[in-house]
Amino acid sequence: MEQVEQINDYQIQSFIDTLQQLDTSALTIESYSYGYLKHLLHHKKFYLEIYRTILNYVLKNSTKKKAEMVVIDYGSGNGLLGFFAKHCGFGIVINIDISEEFCMSQLDIFKTNKLEIDEIFCGDIENFGKTSSIVPDALIGTDVIEHIYDLEKFFHVLSSINKNLITVLTTASNEKNWLKKSQLIRIQLKDEWKGNAPSGSNKEEMPFREIRRGIIKDIIGNESIHEIETLVTYTRGLNKYDIEKACKNYLIKKELPPPLQHPTNTCDPITGSWTERLLTYQDYHNLYYKYQFKLSILNGFYNTYQSFPKSLFMQLLNYFIKNFGKFGNFISPFIILVGIRVLQRERNA
Repeated sequence: MEQVEQINDYQIQSFIDTLQQLDTSALTIESYSYGYLKHLLHHKKFYLEIYRTILNYVLKNSTKKKAEMVVIDYGSGNGLLGFFAKHCGFGIVINIDISEEFCMSQLDIFKTNKLEIDEIFCGDIENFGKTSSIVPDALIGTDVIEHIYDLEKFFHVLSSINKNLITVLTTASNEKNWLKKSQLIRIQLKDEWKGNAPSGSNKEEMPFREIRRGIIKDIIGNESIHEIETLVTYTRGLNKYDIEKACKNYLIKKELPPPLQHPTNTCDPITGSWTERLLTYQDYHNLYYKYQFKLSILNGFYNTYQSFPKSLFMQLLNYFIKNFGKFGNFISPFIILVGIRVLQRERNA
């Protein structure tokens, strides 16, 4: 049996050496993306272990050699996962992000440092598919799936890209980890009711409810306070376009949009980005199955590259995650969603 290619320690160390030469002082990027980049660089050993894990799952499930593969890093942020994939020898690597700020950050990093990438695309996967003839073999990403506005639309596009597409996505929104879940719920409630500026940003963000209320008032005008508040509640989880659509429908038919069933999931009405959306493992399985992907949900691991005794405690947690079966689901700091496209007959086998 031919041995599967894997990302090795030498490739990680050589990328670390490259990152250590990265001149952040020469970058002209915005404060939020710059702060996030500094965080990634400070914890680079940990994040590179995550990146290695993602890329190794791609290689494990592909019939192609690494140098032949086209890989998309979706929701690429500052682009380090994509840069690392290219460094490790993947054929074509494309970074995609909807944020112009992050795309400019990647371009600045690319121009001023020794990191390589084949393309930086600012937009979503649907726009990329409409403008590019490139067919990806794999789509990877970290901490992105929990923010995507319309997951049904996202997976519909993925299902049409490549019948053999591999997806490997990580998310810290592990619904089974009760401690992590409670932390994320607090963030969701803050975004919804109080407002919460992104870390490293100087912007003051209005609560999502207030943003929705303003959009609704602009559409329905002098309707009763009760009607406005009802629409504010029922439009949680909708972006501006869909809120306006729901309001116009209400004015004509007096019909309300179906309410969001999850008690705390919420979404930025302007950007459409969800606040760490929490989905159950079964939700993920149903979603992937619907669009002809076989899903494996795997546990992540903690950062052991820290000072003693914290590093020892993290090693202990990782030992329990690795060796105690499904119990590990409840303490895993993130989960890895490995989706393999399958044909209908394989699903029914």
